[in-house]
Amino acid sequence: MRKIAQSTCESCHYIFPRNEMIRTVLSERSGSSVGLSTNLTSKNNRSNPRGSGRVYYRNRKVWVCSECHKTNRMNDFLIFIFWAVVIVVGVIFLAE
Repeated sequence: MRKIAQSTCESCHYIFPRNEMIRTVLSERSGSSVGLSTNLTSKNNRSNPRGSGRVYYRNRKVWVCSECHKTNRMNDFLIFIFWAVVIVVGVIFLAE
């Protein structure tokens, strides 16, 4: 008999078998870099420093139990409905 792998739910932190969980991908900030460059061929022999930066992200795979996944989807739906109602009411009041 095979043993099913287990993982910890990212939301509730309980351990479940993976066949009862859903794998999701989270994008999280992993670092940043800053670069500085100068132009040595400018007209007045002045260096004009310019900075540039970049933010790095990585995709992290996490496991969420089916109950937390349903709850998260319901919360996202309710937030969407809330903002849709706010926009519709705002348009109605602005139109008057």
